[in-house]
Amino acid sequence: MKRLSRAELLERLVAEGQLDPEQGRAAAEHLATQRSASDQPWFLKLLQGFGGWVASLVLLGGAFLMTAFDRSAALIIGLMILVFGTSVERRQSASTFTSQVCLSALLVGTGLTVWGFVSVFEDSLTFFGMTTALCMLLCVLVKGWVLRCLMALGAMTTMTVLVVAELESVIAWSVLFSLAAGGLVKFVICECSVRRRLGEFYGPLRAALTIFLLAGITTIDSIRDGGQPEDQLGLWVLSGALACMLVIALRHLLVDLEYPMASSLAYTLFGLALGISACLAMSPGTLASILLLVLAIRSRDRWSVGLSIVSLLWFGSRFYYALEFTFLMKSLALVLSGALMVFAASRLKLEETS
Repeated sequence: MKRLSRAELLERLVAEGQLDPEQGRAAAEHLATQRSASDQPWFLKLLQGFGGWVASLVLLGGAFLMTAFDRSAALIIGLMILVFGTSVERRQSASTFTSQVCLSALLVGTGLTVWGFVSVFEDSLTFFGMTTALCMLLCVLVKGWVLRCLMALGAMTTMTVLVVAELESVIAWSVLFSLAAGGLVKFVICECSVRRRLGEFYGPLRAALTIFLLAGITTIDSIRDGGQPEDQLGLWVLSGALACMLVIALRHLLVDLEYPMASSLAYTLFGLALGISACLAMSPGTLASILLLVLAIRSRDRWSVGLSIVSLLWFGSRFYYALEFTFLMKSLALVLSGALMVFAASRLKLEETS
């Protein structure tokens, strides 16, 4: 069977009357534009991107030097760069050079503006609030995928620092990361409805939530080396929330595979998942990596699968070589993980052959 190209498919749809000729012509023009933009070899795009950063950082580096000792000037120049970069970024073509210039300009402009906020707002609450509002505004205004992800990540980070600085409690930190994990589960389980509501913001926000969760747990995971009882309680709160999210993700994965919830497979998987969660209660990073892997498998996203595997190797190795955990706890986690995978694989193979 001959494989049709996109142009041939459009022609056939128009000829069969399944597509309006005007829509077919517009789609053909869009494909031609994409094809002309992607015809450039990868090394040429790399050189264009590098040239954009060099051309912009020379100018923006001078702006940093000019405003190093005057924060008020930094605020004014930063806002001017943000306005210029945003207006150009929203009107840009598919040029790699232009997109990289806008990316570096907006990042430097954001840094200068935040540096200027330090002199204008002496209250930490107002400072973090204005920084969060700036990141959220830029996330809405810009069109680039990477810029939206970075601005959303900046807004989440500043809100987290604000809450932790005001409450001075690790439990509040754990609650925030638990909410981030819950939001990520919501993004994947209700992908169709969430994507319909958010549109182009779905991908950047999901990526920002994933990076925020992994980076935050990397920070909070260091508390396990020793601390106040409240700190250990915060770890238990985060691990308990991650365990609940893991069970919810497994349930929806089984629903997608059309397995009944009352079957022995479902009960066994849930039991083994809770057992693994209990063994990994003091290593929330490993537990979060398993959750991300299940969500990535459900959404069939290769980049998410790769990121979750890398994070699982990182946090898993830290857990395995940590001296404060006993060999019994580590061996139980490995045995239960192996039993979970072997049992699930055997039942799935049995269902396919029957």
